[in-house]
Amino acid sequence: MTKLAFPLTTTCALAILILSLTPGCGRKQDASSEVNLPSVSVRARPVEAKRWLATEEVVGTIRARVRATLEAKISGRIGQLPAVAGQNVKKGDLLIQLEVSEVQARLDQARAVEQQAAQDRKRFETLLAQKAVTQAEYDAVQARAEVAAASLAEAETMLGYARITAPFDGVISRRLAEVGDLASPGRPLLELEDPGSLRLEADVPEALIDRVQLGITLPIRVGARTNALEGVVSELAPMADPNTRTFRVKLDLPPESGLRLGQFGRVAVPVNEITSAFAGLERIAASTCATTLSVRSSVAPSGRITAPIT
Repeated sequence: MTKLAFPLTTTCALAILILSLTPGCGRKQDASSEVNLPSVSVRARPVEAKRWLATEEVVGTIRARVRATLEAKISGRIGQLPAVAGQNVKKGDLLIQLEVSEVQARLDQARAVEQQAAQDRKRFETLLAQKAVTQAEYDAVQARAEVAAASLAEAETMLGYARITAPFDGVISRRLAEVGDLASPGRPLLELEDPGSLRLEADVPEALIDRVQLGITLPIRVGARTNALEGVVSELAPMADPNTRTFRVKLDLPPESGLRLGQFGRVAVPVNEITSAFAGLERIAASTCATTLSVRSSVAPSGRITAPIT
């Protein structure tokens, strides 16, 4: 199909010219060879005003609303790392086991001190009842027992940090360490994301940020998908990036949308509402020349008619 652009007056004149010339399209023939053809029929369509919304697309990336970067709270050699990228895990599953023999040794020491302190307190309770020790002596023994119990609890907590488990149900998106590596506080080891709750993160230019508000719904197209998704603006950065002069906008996507993390998407930001006129000849049948010309035209905002000719 080829699209031709004509002024409105030119199209109307062209239609009239076609109708006026149709009787002379055929050559003069003898009366005996004349054929009775159907009369010419013309159907016009009145001018109608149509409104449509002009939008500008802003690119973004599909990310998980719930994601976490897992690190170690204590230093230690990685002894076990059963988690791999793409693996689905449940909350509480073991992801990393550190080798921390020195923490285990401190736990054993704290447990022995706590047992001794508990025995001393029990013995002094008996002596205090017999008036063999003073109240001050008993209070000191009791304080030492409480300190020993607190040290034992601290050592048990530190040993628990050697086991890194999944904080929520999700999928391992990145594995940043291997067995034998030294884990330390501040070093990322794994990245965990929840693929069940996705959103589109886009950087909207400052010229369009006034068109975006919290809670509004905007159409989103992802990859080669033909149908558009509806995203709800859930977060809107109050400050622009000083380098790009853009605002980070996050739109929540509907569940069960069949999307994958990291996919490329486009969000349509409304710019303006435009009114256009649609008019022209819908169909012209010139039967005298045994031909048919179909014209569908519309008036664009520039005042010209865009007509595909078939």
